[in-house]
Amino acid sequence: MRNVFGDFSLFLRAEGMFGKIEELELPELKWKSEEYNGGGQMGTRDLALILDKLEMKFSSNSYERTLLGRGLQAPGLQEQWKVMGSLIVPGEDEKPFKALITGSLMEIKRGKLQPGKKVDTEYMIKDITYYQEIVDGVELYEIDLLNQVLRVNGVDQMATRRRNLGR
Repeated sequence: MRNVFGDFSLFLRAEGMFGKIEELELPELKWKSEEYNGGGQMGTRDLALILDKLEMKFSSNSYERTLLGRGLQAPGLQEQWKVMGSLIVPGEDEKPFKALITGSLMEIKRGKLQPGKKVDTEYMIKDITYYQEIVDGVELYEIDLLNQVLRVNGVDQMATRRRNLGR
């Protein structure tokens, strides 16, 4: 069965942006890799080295002071963001979705101002150092860049590396 988002909302700290967020793109999760072709190897491989930077985009249909006032803060200042959603699963109860994000609102792109029309504004959260995604109470991902944690389906992918580094 397919899981389809019935609805979602974005929270900045504890304040919900109900009905104000039209679209949201969760961070793309991917490895930065380097091509490798060692002696005796018949072809080239991509070796995963580190995670690529995490960014989240969303757009608002409201000229929202709460959001606008969070942009362009001092470098390194991060905010706690939360995405809550409800997944529709045909023939079953809806399932909860939650994503927790720690990052900085670093880009604000405003649309045209026109009398009597909504103002579309695009936002980009960068410098994401923490990301956690949970579906129906089960953690899919936990990425904590500062503590070198990468958990996928509950399995800590970086435990050996942390141990090797004395952490």
